[in-house]
Amino acid sequence: MLLSLAESVRDRTKLAEWTKAGKTALDQETVGKDATNEPLTVTFPAPLPTPFVTRLRGAGLRWNKVLRHWEGLADHDVIAALAAEQNGTVRRVHPTAEFDGERDRGRISERS
Repeated sequence: MLLSLAESVRDRTKLAEWTKAGKTALDQETVGKDATNEPLTVTFPAPLPTPFVTRLRGAGLRWNKVLRHWEGLADHDVIAALAAEQNGTVRRVHPTAEFDGERDRGRISERS
């Protein structure tokens, strides 16, 4: 609806103001929700009950069947409290320079 309204506006200055205000509002909403989220992995010593799996998914995690752990972008404190209920271990995932595409672009590995 808003996009069709924008197409009909002849005042380009007004359209630019609307675009800027909309982008600002969207950025604040997106950043506000994910501000405390970080990449995490979680492992558990035993199989989990289905209701607990549902809670993990609701917290933003997904099961990695290859690596056999839960992973995702989530709030560390929330996930740590949740994992503690089933004796889980939470690990923060930090990118390394070797896998950082921006810094390593075009660089030859020293291990080669």
